[in-house]
Amino acid sequence: MRKTISKLLCMVTVLAVVLSMMTAVTVSAAYTERLPRVTVHLLGDSTVASYAKNPNTGITGWGQALEALLNEYVTVNNWAISGLSTKGMLQNLGQKNAGAYEEQWTGILGNVDAGDYVFIQFGHNDQASGEAWSSSIEEYKENLISMVNESKAKGAIPVLVTPPERMYYAAQGDTLGGYPAAMIEGEVRLGFYAA
Repeated sequence: MRKTISKLLCMVTVLAVVLSMMTAVTVSAAYTERLPRVTVHLLGDSTVASYAKNPNTGITGWGQALEALLNEYVTVNNWAISGLSTKGMLQNLGQKNAGAYEEQWTGILGNVDAGDYVFIQFGHNDQASGEAWSSSIEEYKENLISMVNESKAKGAIPVLVTPPERMYYAAQGDTLGGYPAAMIEGEVRLGFYAA
């Protein structure tokens, strides 16, 4: 029950942020020049990433789809890369595409300004046991907290997004182990909401 409530709270938070960014759509033209520009930075793995259109695969990360839902007053910088983990992001590990992650976190942070939103969603590749880029649950939580704190230090508004379950049709229940719960524990520790 608590797990369901926690997931629901996370989804409601993300929905509220997205809806607040979409409100400019309904504002009349007379007020549009006074609307603030909003920048959203997306950090994550393949489930968030943008992909070239390919009718054979149909692969689309939610970050790619998000851009289509927002208006011209919202800029989306989708930094997500397939195969990326929190450890890969912070330690600049080129785990799958050699060199693709070079100075990933440092470079992204250099593009973040006060008032920007930083959506952070990882977990799938952190869970990959035995890989150079995998993270224990505790490391994962600490990596998320580090990204949140560094985003806040820049004056940005971090939003932790719980990773979606894996698409295993035969699997029953939780396919990500304790990683979503670790994110929620990190949120509580950061004071995002009271448990």
